[in-house]
Amino acid sequence: MRRGSSSSTGWIIGGLVVLALIAAFFMWGGSSNTPAPTTNTTTEQPATPPAAPVTPEQPATPSQPEGNTTTQPQSTAPAPAPAPAPAPEQPAAPATPAPQGGTTGQGTTNP
Repeated sequence: MRRGSSSSTGWIIGGLVVLALIAAFFMWGGSSNTPAPTTNTTTEQPATPPAAPVTPEQPATPSQPEGNTTTQPQSTAPAPAPAPAPAPEQPAAPATPAPQGGTTGQGTTNP
């Protein structure tokens, strides 16, 4: 071979080396260390409504005092009529808006 002529094999090998360098640059993002494999994966959990506030239960009848005591009725008048039931409350609007994006749990993605 002549020293001054260009070789197509040299151009092919040089092109492959340049492509490998470019691919390596984009794989590692230009950082000096290689990325660690991700082993910690998070799974999306469905949203759960907050628990209702717990109110302590009141005893149905007052407790009897200790000892040998008898109770006498205070009066013989009939008990007053119970108060009417309160109207049902409207559900409150959520304090925070629903998050945008993510999955709906049905395999589709929100816009």
